[in-house]
Amino acid sequence: MGIEENEAFRLAGICCRSVVVFSRLDAHGTVAEPDWGRSAELVPLILCGGWDESNENDRAVVSSLCNKAYDEVDIDARRFAAMPDAPLDLQGSVWTVRSPNDAFAMMGSIIGNVHQQRLRDAC
Repeated sequence: MGIEENEAFRLAGICCRSVVVFSRLDAHGTVAEPDWGRSAELVPLILCGGWDESNENDRAVVSSLCNKAYDEVDIDARRFAAMPDAPLDLQGSVWTVRSPNDAFAMMGSIIGNVHQQRLRDAC
């Protein structure tokens, strides 16, 4: 691709080593928007960035950001994690956003004032 080694490593980190994410972030990419690309339910989970479901405080903050009980949040997160080109990963009890740059590029236009206020309140 003609990319220098240092730049390739930097891009790999941004894209979390996903060729699909790389293609989406590339101005000349041709990958279609994923199914989760405009899902309002995902916005608070993307804003969280990650959480440990075994931590009661983390669950409380995520629940508050999502404005629903954590059991419902867990169902949503698992549904998103099971999608092709999933935006979320679960390892052990820790949830993470697979590629924050990609997620914010997809979701940025639907992050509204309510989401922002809930994030400010959580912080």
